[in-house]
Amino acid sequence: MRRGAWVLVAGLGAALGLVSPAGCSGPAVDSDCVAGESCVCEGVGDCEYVCDGPGCAFTCMDFVACEYHCPDGGCAATCSGTGSCGLACPGNDCTLTCNGTGSCELTECTAGCTLTCAGLGSGEQTCDDPSCVTNSGL
Repeated sequence: MRRGAWVLVAGLGAALGLVSPAGCSGPAVDSDCVAGESCVCEGVGDCEYVCDGPGCAFTCMDFVACEYHCPDGGCAATCSGTGSCGLACPGNDCTLTCNGTGSCELTECTAGCTLTCAGLGSGEQTCDDPSCVTNSGL
């Protein structure tokens, strides 16, 4: 009976590996996102994208912990899953919208960024410029 349980666990692990985060060009672990394109992280696991120019759109769903980087600014990220979600935006003018139960963090932005927390999770923004906005509550 014990061997059957291990086979079941191994099979489940393999199945979860097949539905791990997918994005623009396959598994989204340390992947680039094309400027102007929408890149999605879904499934189970960790996901990280770097936008190769201004204006990427990121989506984080399911049970994924997502990290997005937007060096040239103008990016938008929407997080609706249970995992954590972070957007680093040194290029400024980014938007992070959190509708899930995980924590959200908007960092490295110095102007023009907006963090909106509409879910049950927590949100934090490091920008203290008056042009940066934090909206919270259901």
